[in-house]
Amino acid sequence: MKSKGHTALYIVLGIIICLTGAFFIMGKDTFVSFITENSVYKFLEGKKEDTSAVGSLYDKNSKPFESDSLTALSIEKLREMVIPIEFPDDNHSVLTSFISSLDDSRTSPIRILHYGDSQIEGDRITTYFRSRLQKQYGGGGVGFISPGPNTGYASHTITTSENAKWVTIYAGGKKGFGDSRFDYPGSFIRFDKVATETGDSICKGLINITIAKSARDYHRVRLLSGNNKSVVNVTVTADGEAVDNFLLLPITGYRTNEWKFEKAPAHLSFSFNGQDSPDISGILLDDENGISVDNIPQRGSFGLEFTRLNEANYSNRVNLLGVKLILLQYGVNAVPVPSQNETAVENWCYQSMMKIRKMAPGVPLIMLGVSDVDQKKGDSLVTNPNVEVIREAQRKAAFRAGCAFWDVFKAMGGRNSMAAWVAHNPELGTPDYIHFTPAGANLIAEMFYRALLLEIYNQQAKSDASSSQVNR
Repeated sequence: MKSKGHTALYIVLGIIICLTGAFFIMGKDTFVSFITENSVYKFLEGKKEDTSAVGSLYDKNSKPFESDSLTALSIEKLREMVIPIEFPDDNHSVLTSFISSLDDSRTSPIRILHYGDSQIEGDRITTYFRSRLQKQYGGGGVGFISPGPNTGYASHTITTSENAKWVTIYAGGKKGFGDSRFDYPGSFIRFDKVATETGDSICKGLINITIAKSARDYHRVRLLSGNNKSVVNVTVTADGEAVDNFLLLPITGYRTNEWKFEKAPAHLSFSFNGQDSPDISGILLDDENGISVDNIPQRGSFGLEFTRLNEANYSNRVNLLGVKLILLQYGVNAVPVPSQNETAVENWCYQSMMKIRKMAPGVPLIMLGVSDVDQKKGDSLVTNPNVEVIREAQRKAAFRAGCAFWDVFKAMGGRNSMAAWVAHNPELGTPDYIHFTPAGANLIAEMFYRALLLEIYNQQAKSDASSSQVNR
């Protein structure tokens, strides 16, 4: 696989290619270790200006430590550690299709879906991960914006008319709607009818979005809607000027409407007027090409709801939007449930992952394991015993489903690490000893990004080494 237009990446790979013979002389394990220490760290050091732009404090002199012996947090040591992505039977080809797609990232759109519970709410983890990937491989925009409640997003604010009703497939929020109604985010809004001056009633609603200056790197806007039983008139305005007025014809299922802008608007507005409301599942703000990463938080979810999503709807969306990778990050909601059974947790994780694989064939999945959750035990704060049960169940489910796994618990420092994250200055965990602060979320995102970058380098280096051997 040859990378196209990735100048920075080729600086690293050029060094590796010059030493491809070492792969055959030293053997796989030694060679991979060599790439880890001499390529990834040196590349990140060389890109220090990009790293600092998104808040990293990378220190090349920090050394990893034994994760289970964490007593005081060293943010520098955590930043330097690369916790590798794990694979079933060490089969790294699980991610090959995604890594291959990066070759064309400057000329084609590549979408990543990041699902999770409240741990990723407010674009936490996703926003930093997105920024790092877009700097490396191109792209722009925040991707998916939910028209429902938006908590803690720095990139945008969104308001809807008071008659908007939010419906979710997770956490008991269906409100009488069948599973087949839901698009890939698992939620939508509908507008209730309101009375008119003539005494009639009509479905009339409004969505207003204000995009922060730092997030105005998009040029493509898409509206995801469907399931309206009658004609709906839609008016779209950008920075106060009408850019489109059109009709949504009756449809069962979902459609996509699209607009392109040379300069990203600071304000977008969508007005709906008709005898029935469409289901509005989201707005996408993207660039024409490059990386898009959708933040899809599902507060209170265990990650079970994928088994109920409509297969045809989901498959169509995956194909239309160019989804190349799906990340799943659940678990903290299952921790408080007494005496978790590892086999039971493994089975429901496995069923969810297999349903996604069926709905999105050929799209690789990475399960990001449960993070540490601490609780009081005497005068100490210790890891809830369910955490490691859930982590092992998630790992087994991922491998059983032919998917990759990244160990968030280990990356944090292992047992009792959340207490150290909360005690750190600045705080990296919140006082509930469950959730990350924005700074903690950025740190986890940086560590996962490095793990993914390492896998990309290893696979591309091996591919180039194999090509060199064939061409001799």
